[in-house]
Order: sequence, then structure tokens, then C-alpha cells
Amino acid sequence: MHWLVCFDIQHDRTRSRVSRYLEKVGVRVQGSVFEVILRKESQRNRLIKSLQGIIAQCEEPGADIRFYRMNDQTIAMSHTLDGKPVMQYPKAIVL
Repeated sequence: MHWLVCFDIQHDRTRSRVSRYLEKVGVRVQGSVFEVILRKESQRNRLIKSLQGIIAQCEEPGADIRFYRMNDQTIAMSHTLDGKPVMQYPKAIVL
């Protein structure tokens, strides 16, 4: 499943920690917006718990982190200002 994870966090320290964590699991597409592929519900739950832990540890109750699920139709209809497609990842990655 493809997700957009967006956040609005006031304090620099918390914002940096959340950003560093999300950079490990997704691709930054804007300052506070990440594209993330989570194949299983358990991965999403683990991501949510980890982000909740960072927010709690930094004592920032006003932090706003949102998850938007992108399906095949919304991904196909999405594009950049100059018309390039977004969230185009290969079906398989050979290592």
C-alpha cells in the first residue's frame, strides 16, 4: 500500500527526529511530506507506534502527523506541476 505521510510539528528537534525516521522508510517529496510503501498492516502499525514514541519522548502533544492512503487510481491521476507522474516505483527491485 502506498501512503503519504505528512506532518506539522512546531519544534525543530521533534521535526528533525520525525524526518530522520521517515527518511529510513520512505522518500521525502516535500519538506514535511513523505511517500511510503508499506506492504503489510503490521508495518503501518509499527510506523505509527514508532512515531508516537518520538512524539511522546519529545513531549510535543500538538504534533500533527497524518497518513493518506493512495490507491492505484489516485496514484495514476497524481502528477507534478509539469505533468510528471508521482509515486512511480518499480514492481520489483533486483539486488
